[in-house]
Amino acid sequence: MLKHNIDSFGNDTKLIIFSEAKDTVDYLKEKLNRDYGDVVIDFGGGDSMSKKQYIQYNFDPHFNSKGINDKRILITTDSLSEGINLHKASIIINYDLPWNPTRVMQRVGRINSADLGSAVINEFFVASSIMNASL
Repeated sequence: MLKHNIDSFGNDTKLIIFSEAKDTVDYLKEKLNRDYGDVVIDFGGGDSMSKKQYIQYNFDPHFNSKGINDKRILITTDSLSEGINLHKASIIINYDLPWNPTRVMQRVGRINSADLGSAVINEFFVASSIMNASL
């Protein structure tokens, strides 16, 4: 089901998959790497600042001059739900839902900005037990 949704967006669409747990992020990265290869990148709170900057180069339009655009799928914990612009992405997939609804809004805020106005947001709330059978 997750792969079907990702495939339906097209190869040029950047998307972000949020999960609360780093273990889930690791699991999804392993699974999605098999299907999509090098266009997948993950991030968790313990990752380096240089990796975070590389993600910004790929997903923040303010860094277009860097010419780095080789990642399409970002899988991350809520560590990237605040304080970073990821406006090149137009799709958010919430693999799980945080207990605090404000977190969902913070996730959406990574791709939706008043100054860009054209962001498209699709959200899929999928129970992990269903996903395990579908990946």
